Amino acid sequence: MNEIEQRILLACLDAPQNTPELLALLGYESRTGNFKKALSRLMDLACLEMTIPDKPRSKKQKYRLTEKGRKLLGTRQGAGGRAGCSNRKWRTRF
Repeated sequence: MNEIEQRILLACLDAPQNTPELLALLGYESRTGNFKKALSRLMDLACLEMTIPDKPRSKKQKYRLTEKGRKLLGTRQGAGGRAGCSNRKWRTRF
């Protein structure tokens, strides 16, 4: 998981956030490619979900953390950032 994805999850920890709120927290003025990819990946991995899934383009759309996303945040903080939603294998260099 990259830094943008982790920051999105942390932003949604206490309450669902809409796109402008997430962009502001990340310091973006508009939806960048990195932001879109991160949001899409988190939803594909079931770490985030839409509050209005039937209307993905609604101006009232918000994103909330799923149970899987909450577990991921807890695991990442306890394991030094080595766990993730993906099947990526982490390698340690000596």
